[in-house]
Amino acid sequence: MDEISLSARECRVLAELEETLRHDRAAVRLRRATRLLRLRVPAAAAAGLSAVSFTLLGLAVALTSPALCCAFGAVWLTTLIVLARLTFRRSRDWVGKPCE
Repeated sequence: MDEISLSARECRVLAELEETLRHDRAAVRLRRATRLLRLRVPAAAAAGLSAVSFTLLGLAVALTSPALCCAFGAVWLTTLIVLARLTFRRSRDWVGKPCE
């Protein structure tokens, strides 16, 4: 893969911009909030879908309704997909962090 190298001046300017952003409190707060939001929304969705899934499962067993069984299957599959994406996202976030 071809890599594009930056000139010394471009590297210096980029380092200055990164340093400025690192010390900007509003930018740090925004990065932290978006990181937490990125993990909380899928977790809340997974919890809500799990609750709906178990409710539909209970109703499908109690009422022996094929429509409820199909609805349970659809919600359960969606729940598994959301949980898988959440797991992959968290494992991707942990991959370069040093062990403490």
